[in-house]
Amino acid sequence: ESGSRNLTVPVAKRLAKVLDEYVASKDYLDPEHDRNWLIAQSGTDLRFFRWYFQNIMLTDFRVWRANLRIEEAKRLIETTPGVSMNVLATKLGFGTSQNFYHHFKKVVGMTPTEYQEKTR
Repeated sequence: ESGSRNLTVPVAKRLAKVLDEYVASKDYLDPEHDRNWLIAQSGTDLRFFRWYFQNIMLTDFRVWRANLRIEEAKRLIETTPGVSMNVLATKLGFGTSQNFYHHFKKVVGMTPTEYQEKTR
């Protein structure tokens, strides 16, 4: 029992390092750099990856990545007056602008356009 737990420590540390680099390099904006890409980068498997997000990150990977994208969206809206929301959705790696609007409103409590008006 304790032997298998000790094996997860280096894997968890490696995954944490890969996730830190993922955030620092803004790889979360690249739709190709999804969960499977991170699993490959960290040398873990899907089961451990899910366990790590549930127990260490206390969230789901997709929610975590969407939140990172929304924080970047807020930054871009604040620093790029008049930026198109469709361009932003694509740039942030959201498949559709509807998906972007949905996540943004869920996280921020207003649509990206309302947020843009508020920050003018």
